[in-house]
Amino acid sequence: LFLPLLFAAPLLGGIPVRLPRPLRVGLFLLLVLLAWSRGAVYRDRESYQTAVIDSVPRDVAAWNDLGLARLDRGDIDGAIEAWNRGLAIDPRYSRLWSNLGAHQMRSGDFPRAAVTLERAVEEGPNNPIAHCNLGHALLRLGHHARAARAYERATQLAPGMSPAWRGLAHALHAQGRRDEAGSALEHALALDPADPLAQRLRETITGEAAPPRRD
Repeated sequence: LFLPLLFAAPLLGGIPVRLPRPLRVGLFLLLVLLAWSRGAVYRDRESYQTAVIDSVPRDVAAWNDLGLARLDRGDIDGAIEAWNRGLAIDPRYSRLWSNLGAHQMRSGDFPRAAVTLERAVEEGPNNPIAHCNLGHALLRLGHHARAARAYERATQLAPGMSPAWRGLAHALHAQGRRDEAGSALEHALALDPADPLAQRLRETITGEAAPPRRD
């Protein structure tokens, strides 16, 4: 199906050029009008996800994205409702557990967040964000060895995830593994030199302030 469409694209692209100028202008205005009308229907991400759910009520990815859209505008209760609705449809969708656990951390409920995020990594063993969030919760609870393992898995799955390297450095340092912590922190700062949390951790680990930035 895709190959015929690929070869047909240049041919279809040339059709408007062959049309008389009035028809080309009319076609362009029609496309603008259609785009405008769709923009009125989907005025924001939340309205778009709501429309998707109206069409496909059991689309758990849409419930997850609806929760994120509600969270962006400060509707925390609405976000939690959307994630729980998604979990009622498919409790094996890792992102729903991960986002719910992240909210529980923001609320300061770290014990509950750790349980939720354990479920997130159980359902999504290859979800680096879930592993990283689990590391954050365990770190705040003082479970440094378990936090380090969660961060290590996150860095294996997503080597470019700076917060996971920074969290790993913190967890290792808390265990007295200073050299390993310094190496992890170097990775974090190489990925995000301006990260203020990583810079403060650098001062804690090495006793040296970060070098001044050169603009």
